[in-house]
Amino acid sequence: MSDLKAKYPRMDENGVWRCMGGRVYACYLGATGRACMKTRAVRKPTAVLRRYCAQYPNTAVPNAANDTSASWVCQGVTPILDARYPQPALDRRGYVRDSWLEVTP
Repeated sequence: MSDLKAKYPRMDENGVWRCMGGRVYACYLGATGRACMKTRAVRKPTAVLRRYCAQYPNTAVPNAANDTSASWVCQGVTPILDARYPQPALDRRGYVRDSWLEVTP
């Protein structure tokens, strides 16, 4: 726990916890909490992404309009994966693996 507090001093007030496989994991929410949310690894645009790009062509898709774990941009009105950012690895429950740290006593 002390390593976690050293890395994220405000973890007590801005962190979330969960259990998996008999172990406890913690995630620091940060500004939006998106890194701690359950997500989906998809390579095809979702309806949410298609609607966003139809309204805002030629823009980057903000996190608030993105319901996947990948980063997207609107090429015209078509959502495409943003090649500048690799898609993060998810754990078996659909959380971004690198965002969750195992808490050890």
